[in-house]
Amino acid sequence: KRSLEDPDINKPIVQDLWVDDTTYRITRLNVEDQRLNKSLLTDYEDHRQTDGGSFPFKSKTVIKADKILKIDIEYQKISLNNDIEFPFNIPIGYERIQ
Repeated sequence: KRSLEDPDINKPIVQDLWVDDTTYRITRLNVEDQRLNKSLLTDYEDHRQTDGGSFPFKSKTVIKADKILKIDIEYQKISLNNDIEFPFNIPIGYERIQ
């Protein structure tokens, strides 16, 4: 309700959440900074059961600031609590930059 009111420069950042009435999962997130006229809107889709519970395998985000940025993410698989290994080696002559 608050984000539907007239913008007021004294308001803090406003966050709205849409929750599915059967699964109680967040389906949409909207964050607005009315003072700076910037916003972030994310839609979460394709919730599936994983070892860690229900997880949205798709998300679409639109960030409005100086420019408009659109980000679409789609996960193929999710694994939890596994060690991550990266297939590369650090060269012997590498010197760490401080």
